[in-house]
Amino acid sequence: MDTQTLNIAQFNDVYQVNEQKIQVDGKEESIDVTKFASSLNNVTSKWDTNPDRTKDGLIIFSGDSSIQTSVTRGRHMVSLVV
Repeated sequence: MDTQTLNIAQFNDVYQVNEQKIQVDGKEESIDVTKFASSLNNVTSKWDTNPDRTKDGLIIFSGDSSIQTSVTRGRHMVSLVV
């Protein structure tokens, strides 16, 4: 039996995309939407590429039903994944 791999990149609760300070290996770093997109691209760049040049995997945004979402119906979200 052949082994199959299913690549999944999942993230959630990305509503405010302004710069954030985080701790990485004991050092404070800044992350913003550009660095987030770059990190996501770094993950998916390791996936195989299909004949139609799409990546072989799933990128999943797992949001919640916050008040902001119910009012804006997702228009406040930044389009990172196409």
